[in-house]
Amino acid sequence: MMIVDGKIANEEKAELYRVGREFFNFSEEEINDVIVNTDGSLFIKPNSIDERVQFLYHLALIANADRVIQPEERYLLKKYVIAFDFLEENADAIIDLLLEKAKANISPKEIIKSL
Repeated sequence: MMIVDGKIANEEKAELYRVGREFFNFSEEEINDVIVNTDGSLFIKPNSIDERVQFLYHLALIANADRVIQPEERYLLKKYVIAFDFLEENADAIIDLLLEKAKANISPKEIIKSL
């Protein structure tokens, strides 16, 4: 998500580290390793709907970290929404909701409760 628009904003990088630490208990070293050694092909679809929403929300947080949503970031979010088996015709509404909640810094648990 950070490099989809060709730029890595400091805010996006900081958000990636925050999400990695707070929600996945990754160390800074583990996050660095993923950044350096990934080729972008690793993809594991979460099993539950809650996990899928949470994953998408984390991507929305990272995309919104610099307060500018680039078209490439929306495109990538849409690819994930569809890959997570949500209906394509609902993808834009789902993305809008996630970005709205990300801008308000709503917790993933609150989003899941509201669905």
